[in-house]
Amino acid sequence: MLLSHPCHRTRALRDQAEQYAAAWSAFERLERVAPHRAQWAAWAAGRGPHTLLMTLVREPGVIERVCDVQRALLGVRGLELHAPHFFHISLQTCGFSNELPFDRDRLRDAVAAVQPFEVALGSVNAFHSAVFLETHSGGGLLRLRHALRRALGPELMPLDPFSDFLFHLTIGYFGAETAIDAVRERLRPLRERETARLRVDQVALVQLPTDQREPFPVLECVARFTLGA
Repeated sequence: MLLSHPCHRTRALRDQAEQYAAAWSAFERLERVAPHRAQWAAWAAGRGPHTLLMTLVREPGVIERVCDVQRALLGVRGLELHAPHFFHISLQTCGFSNELPFDRDRLRDAVAAVQPFEVALGSVNAFHSAVFLETHSGGGLLRLRHALRRALGPELMPLDPFSDFLFHLTIGYFGAETAIDAVRERLRPLRERETARLRVDQVALVQLPTDQREPFPVLECVARFTLGA
């Protein structure tokens, strides 16, 4: 359910609070946003699909609650809201195309050793180029990421040397014409609320096109791995 006040149930799962607070504080001080698609084009230029391990958001009730938040942001100039079929929580990059060789059986075993867990979506927060929902899991997402990294092995380190990650569910990209003061004004009332509850029981291996021919391509799974199997 979508709430307008802090939720006691969220506090039981609340993690990465300092990192989320730091992200919001940085956004409050930001002079201008960064155009996400231009940054993505520069980062991914000349590369193939981006291979990612992620949690897909597919439950209709959760999608509807996230869309409720997006509706509160309608009319913000330059804010490109995500299509519902694109909602996901990234867990771990695997580089571009087949840049990182890995053993799917090892991944399957690693994910199976992690028990399913719950994620509380919300509050609304922002990076310099995007609006996102915080994802509080009582450490569940971080445990899952660490399990994935162990399974991927030392070959992962040149691609992503960071064991920790500030998890998030992106709901919109900023464009070059986005007025940051208008965004902050719209986001502040959405800072302290729970949006929805999501159960994480699968990890999807996805290859995401980087050419941006489709703004929000369908997230087609190359493989799925089940938690607690």
